[in-house]
Amino acid sequence: MKTARPLPYDGYVERFHELKAERGPVATNTGPAPELSDSMRQVFSAATTAWNRWANSPKGAQELQAMRHANPVDARLAMQDLVSGETFQEVRQLLQSLDLPFNSFSVGINFEVELILGFSGTLGGAIGIGDSQGVSASAFLSLGLDEGVEAGALAGVQFGLWKASPEDLGGWSIGGELIVDDELGGAIGASWNLSGSELQGVWLTLGVGVDDGGEMQESYTFILGGFDGFLRPVYQPRKTHFLILTQLYCENPSTDGGHNEVYFTFQADSDTMYYYPTYDYFAMAEGDTWYCGRSVMFDESIAITLWDEDTGGDTNLGSCSISYSQLTAGQEVKFTISSSHGLDERVYYLYAKLIY
Repeated sequence: MKTARPLPYDGYVERFHELKAERGPVATNTGPAPELSDSMRQVFSAATTAWNRWANSPKGAQELQAMRHANPVDARLAMQDLVSGETFQEVRQLLQSLDLPFNSFSVGINFEVELILGFSGTLGGAIGIGDSQGVSASAFLSLGLDEGVEAGALAGVQFGLWKASPEDLGGWSIGGELIVDDELGGAIGASWNLSGSELQGVWLTLGVGVDDGGEMQESYTFILGGFDGFLRPVYQPRKTHFLILTQLYCENPSTDGGHNEVYFTFQADSDTMYYYPTYDYFAMAEGDTWYCGRSVMFDESIAITLWDEDTGGDTNLGSCSISYSQLTAGQEVKFTISSSHGLDERVYYLYAKLIY
């Protein structure tokens, strides 16, 4: 009996059907199959080595199994940590040393969903390279109609090099596996826009179901935690300036000496509201420091509100505004966030460091 994959992605599948009904025609022919340069082969080979080392280790095997049963939020964070963490550190260093005509590198796990037979998906994380290096990252879910493999199975891993920056990977594409590369030990595939005129990316797939010359498949990529309406936004679009909220210090959580379950929201230039942590909090008592390290892109100013999470309704702990004119590149600046609730006077200090 096939096992249902527990990840609740049905909202994305419903949205896929809605978008498919609205989209334009799909090409029957695409541009020529891309040839892998020596540099691209270096990247895919290094990624394969890193993946095999991790997946075959006790820790990696355990984490891979956990991803299979994770909810979308935890799965997104796991993929983000995987591609940007120690496992692919050598690959990232290699990418920095090469001159590639791409703006993103991704690692994705392929699967098929039992709840919607014939739907294949890739859950992945992407980091910026080239002009996007160190500026942006994203986690994504790509869905497509496919005969695929046994439903619910983890069906291998995909490494991708993409023209778009990580935050711009979303949208329609058409593509498929083109040829099995014995040297790399997997299938080389590529994606184009729906008209088939513009190459979007090239990938290597390892694992179950790789094959020569498969049919072209249309797919839609959602940026998880972006602006898809299912998860809270995480990744910001590029703006003029960039700072890091380095730390939050608790001067006084309340007069009774208790603690607060703290998170904050921020809006850059009155734009989208972001939460940090995205789905959690940091418990803080008097004298505690939270080294939050949240990066923020902005043009002119950032509005920040601190919250105490409570099952009876979250409490506003105060707000502050950070303007570009208050900052100096490379230096930390302290901002006070305070509020009064009855006899409670709650005071926190937030530190921001302008990068550029």
